[in-house]
Amino acid sequence: AARFAGRVESLLGTAPVDKGEWGLLVVDAETGATLYEKNANDYFLPASNMKLLTTALALDTLGPEYRFRTTVETSGKLEPNGKLAGDLILVGRGDPNLSNRKFPFETKEEFDGPPEKALAELADAIVARGVKRISGDVVGDDSYFPRERYPDGWEIDDMVWEYGAAISAIVVDDNTVTLTLAPGEKAGGPVAAVVDPATREFVVKNEVATIGAKEKPDLRLTREPGGDTVIVSGVMPAGSTPRKLVLAIQEPALHAANLLAQLLRDRGIKIGGTVRAVHASDPGEATRTVLAEHLSIPLKDS
Repeated sequence: AARFAGRVESLLGTAPVDKGEWGLLVVDAETGATLYEKNANDYFLPASNMKLLTTALALDTLGPEYRFRTTVETSGKLEPNGKLAGDLILVGRGDPNLSNRKFPFETKEEFDGPPEKALAELADAIVARGVKRISGDVVGDDSYFPRERYPDGWEIDDMVWEYGAAISAIVVDDNTVTLTLAPGEKAGGPVAAVVDPATREFVVKNEVATIGAKEKPDLRLTREPGGDTVIVSGVMPAGSTPRKLVLAIQEPALHAANLLAQLLRDRGIKIGGTVRAVHASDPGEATRTVLAEHLSIPLKDS
């Protein structure tokens, strides 16, 4: 314990970590004896350290072999001619990796195909069931979690960027989109703005201009809380490297439903209704028919 304490004090006394405040408590799990402490009774903002407690609770409560289940369901009837008389409902149950990350990874995250791969596989399964036309709506159902998108203490600016994505039982590509801005080759030329994955409920108003190659860039981004329009303005030097902005989705269930609807259209399925989201449980959901499902990898592997 003395050797450990000496090493800790040495590390915490070295720049740059010596500029921060640290609270540590190391306890013997069997005896309860305190092996080391430093500012153990002080209060700190937990920040990302809460992920450790959340993960531990999930493993203890759900078990290491637990798999998250995402389904596509309907309360309607699939007719012999391929018409689905009713809504098609994407039901999320908290799978944190509908983003196709590979696990385990070594130094940086890797992906197994595009972020919407899991939704594409669900769309393929729906086609395989014989669905050719949907008379109703395509619905994103995230009612499995309470409708509490943002924790207390978050600021308005947090909700714009990837680290401030809304909490939902449906998490496709971390509930984010990537906006890529590419300047023109000459001053005065247009700046291209591309959103990936493209989705109908995320609108970009591009007011960015191309300036001289040796001038300094200056970008600004604005989005009103609850709004679906992002305004980007400012200037980018001609021929400079494209700028990627990873932005948060404010309505994840609607976003996922739009992506699924587009994937279905790409496969030739006609949709008679609209795309929408629901956030409250449906009394009739017990009678729904499951048309397709996606199971996550075991919790212990993610």
